[in-house]
Amino acid sequence: MLILQFHTSFLRSTTDSDNDDIYYLFNWGDFTTTRAPEGNGYISSGAEVSANHTWTCPGTYYVKVMAEDVHGARRSSRVLKVVISKYKPSKPSGQTSGKINIEYTYTSSTTHPFYMFIFDWGDGTNSGWVIKQPIDSTVINASHTWAPNRSYRVKVKAKGIRNIESDWSDTLIVTIGPKDKSTKILCFNFLQRLTGRFPLLVWLFQFLASDRLSNL
Repeated sequence: MLILQFHTSFLRSTTDSDNDDIYYLFNWGDFTTTRAPEGNGYISSGAEVSANHTWTCPGTYYVKVMAEDVHGARRSSRVLKVVISKYKPSKPSGQTSGKINIEYTYTSSTTHPFYMFIFDWGDGTNSGWVIKQPIDSTVINASHTWAPNRSYRVKVKAKGIRNIESDWSDTLIVTIGPKDKSTKILCFNFLQRLTGRFPLLVWLFQFLASDRLSNL
């Protein structure tokens, strides 16, 4: 006879009335199992074993464990309900300020089996669902350009097996300003220095401008 003790810490012990050796089989509720001890071995009746497990998708899982002695006698535990909350990718990283109509690349990270991702650019557009390349990569990135100069909230979401979606990541604030006017300023400063050194150029420019206006 097997008497199985079930604890929420995934620590198990079983007492066999005949003092036979036993093994455990943990069923994690996600179509995977773990045998303890590993391989084909057994442990003494009444000894405790523990097992660890990582769930890769959010959801509700029903965990139970079965004990079997060397003669094939079995006993199953009650079911333990485990709720796994949604996962979210890391906060996007990249430029936090930029100029309009210039493309910037943003990066996030997510774990397998989340194999697709989508960036929300905060301007009413998104990257669309994109497959990670390579598929088992943990790094995801996408590029975007903005037009109006203001601040945008960039975030990313992942999708895994069974089309289960993660939560949105924390947002990155990106501030976009007008195009750089430094080139125009440099040209203006150059002309100022040039006319200051050669005053006759001012007269020449004025003459050409007046002559052009008189021909209109």
